[in-house]
Amino acid sequence: MQRRQWLTLFSVVLVVETGIMLGFAYLLPPLPPLLEAGLDGLLAAILVTGLVTLIARRIRDEAEQRYRAVVEDQTELICRWLPDGTLTFVNGAYCRYFQKSPEELLGKSFMPLIPEEDQAKVEQAIAQLSPDNPLVTYSHRVYAPDGSIRWMEWTDRALYDAKGNLVELQSVGRDITKQKYAEEELARFRQAVQNSPLAIFITDTQYRIQYVNDAFTRITGYAPEEAIGQNPRILKSGFMPRSFYQEMYRAFAQGGVFRGRVLNRRKGTAVKTEQNGVEFSPQTHYWAEVNNSPIYNERGELVGFLSIQQEITEQVLQEECERYQQEMRQRLNQVAMVLANGTTPFEERLKRAVARLCECESLHLTGESLWWEREGELFQLRGAVGDYTEDFLRRWRTLFAAE
Repeated sequence: MQRRQWLTLFSVVLVVETGIMLGFAYLLPPLPPLLEAGLDGLLAAILVTGLVTLIARRIRDEAEQRYRAVVEDQTELICRWLPDGTLTFVNGAYCRYFQKSPEELLGKSFMPLIPEEDQAKVEQAIAQLSPDNPLVTYSHRVYAPDGSIRWMEWTDRALYDAKGNLVELQSVGRDITKQKYAEEELARFRQAVQNSPLAIFITDTQYRIQYVNDAFTRITGYAPEEAIGQNPRILKSGFMPRSFYQEMYRAFAQGGVFRGRVLNRRKGTAVKTEQNGVEFSPQTHYWAEVNNSPIYNERGELVGFLSIQQEITEQVLQEECERYQQEMRQRLNQVAMVLANGTTPFEERLKRAVARLCECESLHLTGESLWWEREGELFQLRGAVGDYTEDFLRRWRTLFAAE
């Protein structure tokens, strides 16, 4: 209340008191001094009491007006309701959201605005309240005016009487439909990533692993708690040239995506060095097609890296086998052409045939480890005992003598 209003009110009270005192003075006969003093005190007390009551009422009215103004200006939905769901107050935002007037809402239950299968959530929330714990937050679906389903989040405060009985509740709500759908989409995405057959891991900007999926654990042998916080170097096998990693980091520095084929090691396998002689094995290593890319937030800031790896060990081994077989066929064709050359002495042809076979790198043979044996009309190519003897003997050919 402004200062001028208070002065006006006080002046009115003084005028009224003076008027009453003058009226008594002219209308009543002279009173004994003691009675007159008591009457003056009584009138003063009545006027002061009336003044205090008037001021208190004015303050209460102004406070209520300010409270209603604040409530009405809120974008959140605010309502008060009885324990049976009957609405006793709704603000403008509540009316606008459901496109109903206060008259259409007050005195009626809000339950019809909630799908039947979600109404139990409200009952469960009320059951959690107590004088010691009067607040609860929960969410449920509601029917929008156009018939669509929206999601609302409510914070309820329970109001109790002196005996601890629940007499009313005040609720503040907000629409969380976009947030809810985003959470559901994120949950579906996380499930898809977690169940993907591809090994996926995410690192921060310092290349510390922050997340791995189930396929990562299955392929590498590292459980999430073993991998998280580690550097992806735990997968480095030692077989890949340094240029491979230089190219990858160069792509990252340019903000691009790196794709390639890498040979990694599984958990418990040592890094290959010139000293330890670690060899490739499908049980200790795996080939993978990798797709590594940077991750940016909505402000365009780098926040980490994503690596997607598809294990292709069987594919690579099959490709190696096919390449080996192709090379063997080419060498055997060359050997056949050498042996079929009748213009060259037979012994010379045999030496040349062995030399051509020794040029086949996949056999790892030398001229001293092979020789020819003749049994009647047949010539058989024999191999000496060595690391690759069995591999060679499975593929040796019987050649018919040309002469």
